[in-house]
Amino acid sequence: ANAAKDGSAEEKSNSMWRDAFLKSFKVMDKELKSHPTLDCFCSGSTAATIVKQGSNLFMGYIGDSRAIMGSRDSNDALLAIQLTVDLKPDLPREAERIKQCKGRVFAL
Repeated sequence: ANAAKDGSAEEKSNSMWRDAFLKSFKVMDKELKSHPTLDCFCSGSTAATIVKQGSNLFMGYIGDSRAIMGSRDSNDALLAIQLTVDLKPDLPREAERIKQCKGRVFAL
């Protein structure tokens, strides 16, 4: 019974953070679009946000921002662990997602 309760609490926490990340990214997107000197038609933005709650990390990211966590191996050497996938427009799936959102992909 405790495992089911813990799973439910974990799901609620995951859902809460997911909603919080989505809401904050949408608010920032709206704010950027309302800025009079920004041309949102030809520009974009990325974000990576990580929250540590107890022993859990909650991460939300959008665009090609990269999140890396430092850790230690058994010899106490520092390790870099990539936590995100770089969502670059040269990835076919990402290019298609951008186009479906009425964005443009072009080479500079």
